[in-house]
Amino acid sequence: MTSRKPVERYPLIRSPLYRVGRAKDLAAALNLTPKRMTSLIVRRSALYLFRDEVIGGKARSLAVPIAEMRIVHDRIKNLLGRVILPDYLFSPRRGKTAVDNALVHQGAAVVTKLDIKQFYPSTTSEHVFQFFRHRLGMVDDVAGRLTKICTINDKVPFGSPLSPILCALVHDDLFSQISTRCQLNGDTLSLWVDDLTVSGESISKSLVHDIERLIAAKGLKSHKAHRSTGARGIVITGTFIGPNGPAPANKSHLKLRDKLSELKVATDLQAKAKITESLLGMVNHQMTVYPQGSEHHTRLTKRRQWLWSKFKSIRAALTDSTPKLIDEANKTDEPTVPWE
Repeated sequence: MTSRKPVERYPLIRSPLYRVGRAKDLAAALNLTPKRMTSLIVRRSALYLFRDEVIGGKARSLAVPIAEMRIVHDRIKNLLGRVILPDYLFSPRRGKTAVDNALVHQGAAVVTKLDIKQFYPSTTSEHVFQFFRHRLGMVDDVAGRLTKICTINDKVPFGSPLSPILCALVHDDLFSQISTRCQLNGDTLSLWVDDLTVSGESISKSLVHDIERLIAAKGLKSHKAHRSTGARGIVITGTFIGPNGPAPANKSHLKLRDKLSELKVATDLQAKAKITESLLGMVNHQMTVYPQGSEHHTRLTKRRQWLWSKFKSIRAALTDSTPKLIDEANKTDEPTVPWE
């Protein structure tokens, strides 16, 4: 079996998009002809699917690129995704998880969290243009064309695969300033999309005020900072970091319990398959919080085995709806390790 070729990483100044001075060179970098690129810009409003959706309990206005726009956004994501990123940035970053982001702060005496309001919609076309013009060194015309390709309705689209890495780089100057300020104070910074977490022996009010001021100076807004001590513990990107070590957030346990209740009363096999698959994802996430070999990890492994067995029997019944397989799929057996 051939090993996967490692992705080439480069500093921003070695990006194929750096100092692009002609429209035809930009088109070539995006695997387009100049004519196709112009057509894409002219037709861009028709190349998005707009819808409202509740994500994580919050109403979001999505703009999802489709057809050729989606292909081009994936191309730009690939190019920008190869840029070497700072250590404090955990998402978007290949190989890093929300749990990794939380574990950085394990054992800290004090933890403070801030997050930026409406991060993607608040990242404007002007933000993006300034990044392309001054950080990537493009001429005005080329920076303007690429800005139009990457944004819609004067903002970064919530729903594009490009938006996470684009926003991370567009606001890297802001996050770099925050990181420098934290380092001067001897504190640790981690960033997960728009969630900033700072930890240390003591987090001064002046540091928090400085971070809020820097965010406001970039034309963004932050929610009120949330502070906790290591003795009390705090939830960071879905993981509870406390004095007894990391654990899944209580919200994670409640979601798992609710999904199990749904599974018990579900009668439709398609619904059962969907619920069981969701439960497998939840258990897999919880397993990443605990170290392998620990009591919690072993218990979750057994629960996952039970769920996987259920999922396979449901899937078999959907493929071949014989009475025997349907009865097997509808069994109300319990896992060898209870959930409670």
